[in-house]
This record gives sequence, C-alpha cells and structure tokens, in this order.
Amino acid sequence: MLATLVVDVFVNPVTVRNSDILFPGYLLLVIYMYFVWQWVKGRQTLGMKAWMILLVKCDAGRLTWRTASLRFLLALVSLSLFGFGLIWILFDADKVTFYDRFSNTRLIKAE
Repeated sequence: MLATLVVDVFVNPVTVRNSDILFPGYLLLVIYMYFVWQWVKGRQTLGMKAWMILLVKCDAGRLTWRTASLRFLLALVSLSLFGFGLIWILFDADKVTFYDRFSNTRLIKAE
C-alpha cells in the first residue's frame, strides 16, 4: 500500500497506472527489494518472524544479494508456473522447494 501511495502522491497516478509496464514493473521492484533486503539483512521477513523461520545457506555461509536474488527469481518463475516450485517439495528427497534446491538455501526453525 505504501508503494502505491508513493506513486499517488509524487507521480501522476493516472499516467503510471495506465502504463502497461511501468506500474507492474515498479511494484515488482518494490516486492523484490522487500524480500531480498529482509533475507540478506536479517534472514527473515515479517511473516517468517511470526512463524519463527530463518533462511540460511546450506554451506552455513552468509546469505548474499546474489543468492537471495536467485532464490527470489526462481520462486517467482516457479510460482508463475502454477506453484511448480512448491509441488516440487512432495518429490524432493530433502523436502525442499525447487527454488531452495537451486539457490542452495534452506528454511530452518529459529531458536
């Protein structure tokens, strides 16, 4: 809501919202920045804090912007394919999602 408010206050909202690419692109950038920033800086989003879940790298290294960005992009693609990335967990030996498997990350319970 805050991202939309910024557009409404500082930019002509009719021009931006009638654009085929600008407004959705802007919202995607805001969503990307929220998730990746939260994962890199604190290993959790607000929802993950409520569920006491942490995002970690499998090799116990520090989560980087590159790794978090890869996870975000893979999750976006897999979710746009009717949840393929989430269904993957049913068939994975380690019970991890498609985007966690290929970004070398895992969700763990926070202590």
